[in-house]
Amino acid sequence: MEEEGSFRKRVNKLNDMARDPEQLKKFQDDGVLFQQAFGFTEEQMENFYQFARRLCEHERFKDASDVFLVLTALNPYVSHFWLGLGLCDKIERD
Repeated sequence: MEEEGSFRKRVNKLNDMARDPEQLKKFQDDGVLFQQAFGFTEEQMENFYQFARRLCEHERFKDASDVFLVLTALNPYVSHFWLGLGLCDKIERD
């Protein structure tokens, strides 16, 4: 999936940026969502969400769980990100 490569590149960039714990703490103290801090648009977040849903449709629950985990870290206020993460976790445990 081409989307998967794009998502992985963005996550790798995120990992590089997140290696500065002082900067992350500053974002947190300032009340800035990581989604905003790392420059993810609403459209990109929705595309990542749809990507995770397609992974679920192909029964790639571990991969989908990884995407949902990133989404919940970027913006913990979106309930359907958490629902997707919970669904994947439940399926993986069963």
